[in-house]
Amino acid sequence: MREEIDVGLENFHPTSFSDPTMRLLNYEGRLLRGVGPAHEQQIRRLFGEGVVGELMGRRQLVESKITTMASRDYPLIVEHKRLRRVTYPTEWCSEALRDAALCVLDMQIYLIGVGYTLVDAYPWNVLFERGKP
Repeated sequence: MREEIDVGLENFHPTSFSDPTMRLLNYEGRLLRGVGPAHEQQIRRLFGEGVVGELMGRRQLVESKITTMASRDYPLIVEHKRLRRVTYPTEWCSEALRDAALCVLDMQIYLIGVGYTLVDAYPWNVLFERGKP
């Protein structure tokens, strides 16, 4: 059963603005990602094929799950674990930048092996939890 939600501008996460087809949302205390129609089937396939589960198991992707929610603009809504503290590359020491780069490279190597690739692999898409990217 699909739960239709009303997502307004006030729900858009302040750092999620570069890709309107997939937006982070703050909704009722939850961190959600609205996925537009252009990417819905691909994201469902990544979950269904176990790619997302593998990346979460490797701690290269934050815990995420498909919800039963949808909105007018986002037929698929994924919920992400909200991290306690978010830091940005401009705050990281050189070792953290290195660790982030190695994480992205390891993730890319895995994805190539299963027929996918990263399209926006840059430090601003890496978060740290307990000192690990």
